Amino acid sequence: MLRKHATKQRLAFSSPTTEQLKKKLESTHTPFIISQSWTDVGSAIGTFLYQLNIYNPDPDSHDNLYAYFFFGPANMVQDVGTALHSVDETLYRGFVEFPPVSPDSYTYIIFNYRFPSSTPAGLYIGNSFIFIREPHDVGIYIDRGCIYVRIT
Repeated sequence: MLRKHATKQRLAFSSPTTEQLKKKLESTHTPFIISQSWTDVGSAIGTFLYQLNIYNPDPDSHDNLYAYFFFGPANMVQDVGTALHSVDETLYRGFVEFPPVSPDSYTYIIFNYRFPSSTPAGLYIGNSFIFIREPHDVGIYIDRGCIYVRIT
């Protein structure tokens, strides 16, 4: 259903394989990303969209869930802390809060962004990191995703 919706909107789409989903369901890192859809080609002056869908397999609701999105080579960096430093400072980066997600349900967030008009044509890698914000302690890393955008 999510793939069909993305296709209708002419967006690129990715979702985990069956094997990856099984692994995520067995993990303690929940909720997790079930799909991503995004504008994959455009000019630097255009508006780009990135939609991130998460699923909550837990018996409890979750709130205080956030996504951090940025461009840079973080996808090839295994360590989360180091990956978060792999930011291209000249390109978009920002946070979005997810709506609370009930047990056995999914929700999504959308980033709308632009590249600086001076961005050269080329391929850019976008990264999203999902975490639970802890007001009085260290936040909890949940999951991460990666997309690509081609500036023409």
